[in-house]
Amino acid sequence: MRFVPASCLREGMKVARTLYGRNSERLLTEGIVLNKSYIDSIRRMSFAGVYINDDLSRDIEIINTISDELRIETMNGIKKTFIEAKNSRDPRVKVDEISTHVDTIIDELLSNKNMMVNMLDLKCFDNYTYLHSVNVAVLSIITGIALGLERAVLSRLGLSALLHDIGKVFIDINI
Repeated sequence: MRFVPASCLREGMKVARTLYGRNSERLLTEGIVLNKSYIDSIRRMSFAGVYINDDLSRDIEIINTISDELRIETMNGIKKTFIEAKNSRDPRVKVDEISTHVDTIIDELLSNKNMMVNMLDLKCFDNYTYLHSVNVAVLSIITGIALGLERAVLSRLGLSALLHDIGKVFIDINI
């Protein structure tokens, strides 16, 4: 499997990793063969690219930093939190649900400390703000693990990273 930028996609390429939409819906599933319509949609939706399987990458396996399921759950959780913060008169954020996601991310990352970080890890999602928050949290926790930080500190670090952009919800979308 290899990551192919959207500009380099060609008809007949076989999708190796599911491509997700704005609401975490599956747009293209693993095994689908790309046609002109799919490629045009990928480009129109501004995806960076797609993981594909071909002869060049037959024996290459790219492992997710965290599972797709956890990434989707965390993205949806942070999205819900951001929306609640925007619509609430109380500026304090309820962190219990987010803390649960952070703890699960830490568990997954600690279970495979020797994993290399895939910097392209899931540019296969169309939900930039929330995906960015999850990626910042994952990279922050990986850095914390490498530094030997205690679990309680990793939890605070991950929570802070997930919420680092929450102020964006208070900015007028027209700005």
